Amino acid sequence: MLSELLRLYEVDNLKATLRGFIIGESWDRVRHTLYPLGNFGSLPYETLMNAATLEEAIDQLKGTVYYSALSNALVRYNQEKNLFVLEVALDLDYWNRLWKNSQKLPASDQTHVRKLVGTLMDMNTFCGRFAIAFIIICLKKKSSTTPCHLDIMSMMNKFV
Repeated sequence: MLSELLRLYEVDNLKATLRGFIIGESWDRVRHTLYPLGNFGSLPYETLMNAATLEEAIDQLKGTVYYSALSNALVRYNQEKNLFVLEVALDLDYWNRLWKNSQKLPASDQTHVRKLVGTLMDMNTFCGRFAIAFIIICLKKKSSTTPCHLDIMSMMNKFV
C-alpha cells in the first residue's frame, strides 16, 4: 500500500514529462522539475522526452500501470489537443487503483487507510479547484491593475 501511495509522485513526474514533451521543452529543463524517487521511480522519462510523437512516448510505457489509461485517453487528446485529458486520465487511474488496493487490506486497517486516502483525494480536489479558480481570476483580471495573486489571497482568506 505504501508503494501505491508513493506512486502519486511518479504520476506527477509523468505528467510533468508529458507537459514538457508536448510543449517541446528539453529533457535537461524537465528533469529538474521531477521528484527524486531513487530506485522507486523507474519510468523512462528521458526516453519519453526523446520520442518522435506522443503515441510513441506512450508506447514506451507498455508494461506499466499507466499505459492503459494513457492509451485510452490518447484518442480524446488527439481530438481536443488538450493535455488536461491525459492528466485527468492519469489522476483517475491512480485514485481508483489506490482505493481498490485499500480494499485488499485487512478490515482492521481499511478504516484508517480509507480515511487517509479520502483526505488525500479531498486535498487533491481542492488544489485542482484552487488552480482553476486562479486561472479564471487571472484571465478576468488581464486589464486590471490588481495582480491576480492578491485576489486569490483575499478569496482564500474567506475559507480560513
